Formats: sequence, structure tokens, C-alpha cells
Amino acid sequence: MSIFRQLVHKGLLSQNITRNSTLQLTEEARPLLRGETTLELAVPRLDTAARSAKSDKLASKHYDKKLFAKLRKLRKSIADEDGLPPYVVFSDATLIDMAEILPTSYGEMLAVNGVGERKLEKYADPFLDLIQEHLTGHG
Repeated sequence: MSIFRQLVHKGLLSQNITRNSTLQLTEEARPLLRGETTLELAVPRLDTAARSAKSDKLASKHYDKKLFAKLRKLRKSIADEDGLPPYVVFSDATLIDMAEILPTSYGEMLAVNGVGERKLEKYADPFLDLIQEHLTGHG
């Protein structure tokens, strides 16, 4: 996710649609500009095109396969509750990315391919909880 999108999501920037959709700083940005607070952002992904092929991801040896299986089970449960097909919640490629990146915060979750602000708000908490439990050995 781009730095600008992350700043908008954190409430530090807003898009002014009455002025040609320009970006402007919000009042919440003032303490940051004065150095009174710090800012943590996810590192933008540079190799998105190379990582987008599902077959490449499935063949990758760099993700936690046990966690991937747990994430798929959680996705199925959520999809069944909402009456949706599982891929609408998150694709396999997105779950593989989660099992590779191991996000533990909203900022890190936004760096996962296939997770935008809408899915972050709707689905992130149970997936972040599961990843955290897995990492601490409780899941």
C-alpha cells in the first residue's frame, strides 16, 4: 500500500474533492509535524508484479504452511457465517502472503497483497489474532 494511502487511513491526510482531489494535512498531523509523536508505516511493496502470480506463490517455500492451513480454515468459517464464497473474504494468494509476511498490526496487514482498507476493517482482527496466537505458540 502506498505511503499516501496509509497516511489517509491514519487520518493524517485527507482528500479534498472540492479542490481537484488534492491531498491536505489534517489537524491530527500537527503533533507529528512538531515532532511530538512518531509514525509507523508499512514498507511499500516494490515487487508486486512478481508476487502476483498465484502459482508462483503456491510453489514458494517461504511461507508457513501450517499457518496457511489455519488461515484457510478461519476464512472458510467467516465466509460460511457471511454466506459468501471463501475467495471473497481473501484469496489463497492473500492468505499465502499473510503466512509469509506474518503481519501483527494493521499497518503490516495493509502491506499484504489483497488487503485494502475495506477488508482491513471487515476481516483483519480475527486473522491478526490467529497469526499472533500462531507466533506465540498458543494456536
